[in-house]
Amino acid sequence: MEGFLKFDDFRQYVSERMHTVEKLTQKLVTVPFSLDRPYWVEVPDFDINMHMHCTALPRPGGWKKLRYLVSRLFSQQLNRDCPLWEFIFVEGLDSIPQVPKGLWR
Repeated sequence: MEGFLKFDDFRQYVSERMHTVEKLTQKLVTVPFSLDRPYWVEVPDFDINMHMHCTALPRPGGWKKLRYLVSRLFSQQLNRDCPLWEFIFVEGLDSIPQVPKGLWR
């Protein structure tokens, strides 16, 4: 995966390798009254599209906009009824110094 990276290509890349990490398709279930430790169960209707998202950096971009976007995204709680992971693909990083131009598309 050299060169620029598109969201659809990234989602396909992850999708093809998900079988190597079983926790990616499992959710954490808690036992009522905390009588036992939580345990992992397979999610029968797992949909990778619910865990991989694409967003764009608000214009005009820059580090300030990126920090604001990331802080907003990271402050959201994950849905505990689903597998506990999420990838957020951010487009529009070309306006940020130190990020090579054309790296992300």
